[in-house]
Amino acid sequence: MRWVRKAEKDIESARHLLGVGSHLADVACFHAQQAVEKLLKAFLVSRGAEIPTT
Repeated sequence: MRWVRKAEKDIESARHLLGVGSHLADVACFHAQQAVEKLLKAFLVSRGAEIPTT
């Protein structure tokens, strides 16, 4: 599923940024939030919702 693959990339990015140092925690949190949003979209699509592109 497209949204899940995108979320996995955000999670990977967040983990990498946290490994680099705590000074990038805010950016890592942004990617974590994006991952959650994309996983929510994946769930909604699996239930038949259409996600508009912006």
